[in-house]
Amino acid sequence: MSASSDHTHKKAGVYKYMSDAFCLGLADLPAGDLRLEARLGYASPVIDIRSDLWGQARGAGPHKLGATFYWAIGDDYRDAIGNYYAGLKDGGIIRVKQNSPEKNAVIALPEFNTWGAQVAIKKTMDSFDEESLNNIYDDLKRSRMKASVFVVDAKWQAEYGPLQHDKKRFPHFTQFLDRVRADGNKVGLWGALFRCYDPADMGLTLKNMLHDPDGKPITKQEGKKSFYFMDLSQPIVQEAFRKQIKQFMHDYHPDIVKYDFGYELPPMSMSIPENKDWAGEKMLKKFIEVTVDALRRENPNVVVMYYALSPFFLDEFDIHSTDDLFMNEEEYAVEANRRLYFSSLMGTLGIPSYGSGGYSWIHMDDIWFDTIVSGALGSLGSFRGDNTDSKASDELMAKFNGRAALRRTSNVFDVKPLQTTQIGANGGRASSWIRFEHDVPVLMALRTQHIMTGDPIPAACQDQVKSTAKVVIASADEQEIAKTTKLNVVPFADGTLTIHHNGKEKTATVITHTFNNPATVAVKYDLKQGVLNLPLTERLKNGMLVERMEVVFK
Repeated sequence: MSASSDHTHKKAGVYKYMSDAFCLGLADLPAGDLRLEARLGYASPVIDIRSDLWGQARGAGPHKLGATFYWAIGDDYRDAIGNYYAGLKDGGIIRVKQNSPEKNAVIALPEFNTWGAQVAIKKTMDSFDEESLNNIYDDLKRSRMKASVFVVDAKWQAEYGPLQHDKKRFPHFTQFLDRVRADGNKVGLWGALFRCYDPADMGLTLKNMLHDPDGKPITKQEGKKSFYFMDLSQPIVQEAFRKQIKQFMHDYHPDIVKYDFGYELPPMSMSIPENKDWAGEKMLKKFIEVTVDALRRENPNVVVMYYALSPFFLDEFDIHSTDDLFMNEEEYAVEANRRLYFSSLMGTLGIPSYGSGGYSWIHMDDIWFDTIVSGALGSLGSFRGDNTDSKASDELMAKFNGRAALRRTSNVFDVKPLQTTQIGANGGRASSWIRFEHDVPVLMALRTQHIMTGDPIPAACQDQVKSTAKVVIASADEQEIAKTTKLNVVPFADGTLTIHHNGKEKTATVITHTFNNPATVAVKYDLKQGVLNLPLTERLKNGMLVERMEVVFK
């Protein structure tokens, strides 16, 4: 997707002479490692079998080498990837994920994750304890942020392997989880589920761990301790693992499991499972199948979160995470926007995106703005000072709560990015977004400035909505914005929102919900030829912060 050197510097040449883009993706997972080899300006996918180490592709009989690839063409990178997903779907290779209403209700809930707060107060590794956990939760409650899922991140476990809390550091852990639930919240728990400190804790031995070509168990260092990787291709390991999962679900009843570090499984140059049919790209898939099957035997509606854009994990994962932006210091919002630009495509397959990862409050408003169209709001924020020493202001909390009330509970949707930047170092970004369900627009997040240049842009969409201020607007039911009888609006500046309503309604009652105040303000407006001109403001005349405006057409 590039312009030729002859045309690049001509007037409008960067876009006028741009080529189409292609996506070359797998149509099945090989029992080998897929890598991209670049040399002398050329690139080629390579399936690395490594039968020289493991001998699995030698001897008499047929051996399948490589994998099937699917080529897709599009106007740009994002369009090509979307066509790749669509091609696999139309070819019957994958199917759109269907969830229960109960599961979708949890997936859509706004979340708070403890990790950023742990990092900020230096309570990572084995220093994370019950006092710090309670302080983090108390800080969240005092902030009045309406996060409905509380996720306890790394190091609540005593050891890798057994999925049990550390009784010394967290003597009242289950009581704490009960407290979270008593406040009306859901519970999420982090897990690096393939790691194991001591195989004997699982009733296993070193023979049940992944080994290198010399027969030595693979180890990885974390702090002063090292751990192994369980070989879940072995039936004895699966049995022990299922017992741990069953006890874990019985003891803690998590609503969400944040699956972590599956991507650290070693390549075939270092290790291979005992069942060589599970080698290469299949290893993660097979290992996660075992894990998720065990989780859902105990609770079919448990939500599994992971970092993955692969279409081959639709049956296992329920929500994509954009977390771990720690390498993008001071560019958390930039990188989150870019990740959501691509991960939002998974909505067509039934996988929403969870948007967080910003370790600084000054970036979170933009991250939440870009997230709301694609999935659940999230936060890693510390209420005791972060790496920029920014604060979780009341204004920020009000905007979080307003957007949280706009959440959509369908896991299947299509996102259209607006005012995009597609090339260059900062390519793959959007200024505004529209969410479609059943081919009609139900949610819009509209900026009035271009996210890259800062130039003014019209906050408008399909002649249905125009705004002179940055705004998020969403239907409160399954109807499109122009036909619904109830809308929710979150304003980010003073201005006017113009809505062209196609129904027979003649009036609109606007109920304003304010931060930390159960009282509401209601004002009635007349529609003129189906048009509502709604004044937007971030604060009422009495100084109260606006969370959202509820518009009821009659």
